[in-house]
Amino acid sequence: MGRDKKQTPKKKVQQPIKKNNSPIFWIIGILTATIIAYLPAFKNGLLNFDDIAYVSENPYIQQFNWNNIVTLFSEFYYGGYYPLTLLSFMIDIQLGGLDPAIFHFTNILLHLATTLLIFVFIRQLFDRIEIAIIASLLFGLHSLHVESVAWVTERKDVLYAFFFFASLISYNLYLSKKKQKYFVWALYLFLMSVLSKTMAVALAPTLILLDWYQGRKLLDKKVILEKIPFFAIGILFGILAILSQSSIGAIAEENTLPIVHRFVFACYGFSMYILKTIIPFGLSAFYPYPVAIGESIPAVYWLSTLPLIASVFLLIYLFKKKLNDYAFAFLFFVLNIILVLQILQINDFVMADRFMYVASLGLFLILGFLYRDALQKNKSRLNLLRGAVLVYAIFLLFQTNKRCEVWKDSVSVWNDVIDKYPEVYKAWNQRGMAKADELGDYTAALKDYNQAIKLNPNFATTYLNRGFVRMQQGDTRGAIEDYDKAIELLPDYAMAFNNRGITKANSGDIDGAIQDFGKAIEIDNRYVSAITNRGLALASKQDWEASMADYNKAIEIEPSYYAVYNYRGLSYTRERKINEALADFNTCLELMPDHAEALYNRGVIRLQMNQKKSACEDLRKSANLGFERAYGMLEQYCN
Repeated sequence: MGRDKKQTPKKKVQQPIKKNNSPIFWIIGILTATIIAYLPAFKNGLLNFDDIAYVSENPYIQQFNWNNIVTLFSEFYYGGYYPLTLLSFMIDIQLGGLDPAIFHFTNILLHLATTLLIFVFIRQLFDRIEIAIIASLLFGLHSLHVESVAWVTERKDVLYAFFFFASLISYNLYLSKKKQKYFVWALYLFLMSVLSKTMAVALAPTLILLDWYQGRKLLDKKVILEKIPFFAIGILFGILAILSQSSIGAIAEENTLPIVHRFVFACYGFSMYILKTIIPFGLSAFYPYPVAIGESIPAVYWLSTLPLIASVFLLIYLFKKKLNDYAFAFLFFVLNIILVLQILQINDFVMADRFMYVASLGLFLILGFLYRDALQKNKSRLNLLRGAVLVYAIFLLFQTNKRCEVWKDSVSVWNDVIDKYPEVYKAWNQRGMAKADELGDYTAALKDYNQAIKLNPNFATTYLNRGFVRMQQGDTRGAIEDYDKAIELLPDYAMAFNNRGITKANSGDIDGAIQDFGKAIEIDNRYVSAITNRGLALASKQDWEASMADYNKAIEIEPSYYAVYNYRGLSYTRERKINEALADFNTCLELMPDHAEALYNRGVIRLQMNQKKSACEDLRKSANLGFERAYGMLEQYCN
């Protein structure tokens, strides 16, 4: 017998790893390109397009405390319910104050994180790296997303999308690994998403789409029961969205177009979203409806119903041919855009770039599938296809980079809207506000307000704003006339009564001012500014008791309203309650460290308390901030 030969396993030949097939290589490349595209946004400022209301003058996010957090989660704010988004602003303020750079950094960071999640989700779902590369690259670079990323207020989009795709990843893991923890995580992340923006409710039907694509039986009892918590949360937040919009009169029957018009313009928006995804042309911060209520629709807009009809036939064809990839992608787009097509008219604009932030992924997927299929049919086209994707990506990068510069400040944004839609009176009004508030150019602001009034003489807000400019220019009579007109157009316009009261007080009509402040408070009994202003007016009449009552009421309503502590501190000073006065000035400066008048007042109090060193520090800082009375005190006591 022959001797058994020792069998040795053949050594495996290690295949060299191709760097360009490494997910890390592609992820780094995609994120780097996205950062380059958004570089100008790091230098952008805060805009008068909601950034003031949501961030810089939002009293509930200036201080990180339990009371403010409870308020964010328990009350509507500015016609919406976005507590997690507002909480993220609160955290940014703790990190960098009101420096715009910190807010833009966070937005861009969230956009990068969402782009990464999309890469993971697409590779997980389709197991094709080239589809993940194309979809995430286009998502990261596309110019339609500039509004969501470069506009601070739209933190709502980048935050909800981050949780949205994280939830999809978790749910898909649940389907593949059958572990309950992934289902729980998917539900939790969905809750985080809707707490960031209500548009996230579209995730619930998107999960059904994912079930279908993964071959699950949609009528199976387990599948149905799984969706109940998602749809329950979605319905709850949908109701909250309607209630929050109704709270500020955003949903008013008299301001809505007829249902037929809304359907036509929904079709128009649907068509334009697709076209602007393919080629991002004519992007704008505001897309007006082309007709007013009662006007007929131009014939060209009826043609926009054709793409919707074509989409129905396209889906029938895709299902018939079992082209499930394409059907999934197109339905993903439809499910995530349908709720904002203005069938239920909430806004006064026909469409918005930001609404495509999540929905656009469906169209990017279709491009990825076309690339895959073209390559499978003819591999010799590889270099040509790669070249086409590269050219398109570079085009988007430059367009996005350029578009970020439009969002650098308020004047630039509204210049862009006016250039494209000169008939939009609100754009003239907003640019006027920017010129007045940010540039201090009241003459230019007045011209913009006049143009806005010419375009729409029945918009009360423009009269309010023009009244403020006239007041700043010393035209008391003109200011009061504008406030009168605003009140005539909108009898319950609390701000107009408050501003008219300020103008009357400045002109010496204290009784008239108190009456106007009282009317503003009657309309809105939580109007802190009007309550404080009435307190000041009462103090000028030496009605100290009534004045103090108003200050206390204002602080009770809004404990973070820094200015009222300064005024109450002055009242305590008059009453020689030095310790109480010092405590109020301290609170004011904790809330607003650069409040020049409060620094001066605390400096004076500290001099009275023989705290010369700290008093002089306060007076010196007040003088450096431009408070004139501080200079004399410095010369007298601190030299």
